[in-house]
Parts: sequence; C-alpha cells; structure tokens
Amino acid sequence: AVQVRGDETSARGQLRGRLAGAETPERYSFRFRGGGTEVLDCFLANRRFTGQVDTEAARLAIDLDPSTGGPVAVVDIGEAMRVHRSLFDDPPFPSEWLAVELPADVSTAEDLRRVLGADLSAMALSSTVPPPGRAVAAAALEVADQVVRIEQATVDGEVTDGFRISIEPSRYAQQAATEPPGRRSPLAEPDEVVPEFDVWVDGEGWVRKVTVRPKNPDGTNRPAEEAWTTEYLPQAESVPAM
Repeated sequence: AVQVRGDETSARGQLRGRLAGAETPERYSFRFRGGGTEVLDCFLANRRFTGQVDTEAARLAIDLDPSTGGPVAVVDIGEAMRVHRSLFDDPPFPSEWLAVELPADVSTAEDLRRVLGADLSAMALSSTVPPPGRAVAAAALEVADQVVRIEQATVDGEVTDGFRISIEPSRYAQQAATEPPGRRSPLAEPDEVVPEFDVWVDGEGWVRKVTVRPKNPDGTNRPAEEAWTTEYLPQAESVPAM
C-alpha cells in the first residue's frame, strides 16, 4: 500500500499520534546492546549495559550486571562522574571510586573512552541525559523520508507495534549540524552513516524498544547483526547522588 504523507491512517500518522499521546516520566531505565557479533565483546569494552535516568536531577547510573546490586558509574550530567575501580584492569588509584569533574579535558576524555568504551563514554560525557525512546522516535520522524509498519514484538511481556523509519539524508545532516557542542543527538553522532530506525510502541504510546540499523553509503543495509538496540522501561528507582 502507498503511504500518504500527512494522512493519519498512514504509518507516519499512526506513529505521530501514538507519540503525541504519551507522557515522558521523570525517571526511566534502559538496556543497551551494541551492534556487531559477540566476537567484538572480546575487543571492545562495555557493549552491553543497563542504565537508570533521573531527568529532574540530571543524573545517570550505569550498571554492567544488574545482579551485582550496584552501579559501576554515576554521572551528574555536565558536573561530575564517579567511576568504580572494577572498570579498570589495573586501577591507578587506591580508593573504591574515581571522581572526575565534567566537562572533562581532552586527555581525561580520551582515557575514559578507552576504559568505558565508545557507547558508554558517549552517554557519560554528554551534556544531556540519554533520551527516552519517545525522543529518539520523534527526532527520527522529523527527518523521515518514509515510515512503514513492521512486525510486532514482545518487550518485557508487553506486545508492541513496530514501525520502521527511513531517514532523509539531507534533513538528517541539517539536524546533526544544529546540535550544540557536547550535546548528544537523540539519533546518532553527526559523522555516522545515515541509519534506519525500527521502533516498537506499547498501548500507552511508550516507546519500549529502538533498533538502529546502519546503512552503507550506497543506501543498502549492513548485516542485521550490526544493528544496536535499546529497550526502555517507563519506571525506575531514583538515582542516588554522588
């Protein structure tokens, strides 16, 4: 079927309406899984982690293994970060935690990227909290070329409706160029290949899952295993202060 832009019966209109009717809570949790095969886990640091976000306090807590009962990094966005010694192979400090002032200088930021990994450090060093799935989907819609329905998915026991958002490259580039320095775009970093977004929305309009599917420069899809996924939970405990 042909998708008619602006038509509320289209996939674009359906998704826009679902997002408009949803509330964004002050606190939420997420589970992140980096793209690529599991072989990369042997070479790249911290490609899977969970997080808790408190937007009112502008605070983020990261945990690599929820079963351990505590975070490995706590960030007061733009002010300070506390990193647990377990993240270091050979901790260069005697205490349990390393405190880092933010924004970090160039040398400190590079050291943190090596220790935390590209994905985790990008969130920790950003001047804003990681956006909820609704913000990611809304930002993608603003620069969308096409929106189509895809298969449903069950996330944490909730049946969700799927939508695929194909991005219009020139609009994507314009949006990335307007991001202030230090702010992490809801979509991706400006120098990345224009991606495709699969989003799944529950009955209350909460975006429960986002999969980012990178594309080759010629517009063809890269292997499915290169996609990275974030799942969102609308409730989370408060994030403790440092």
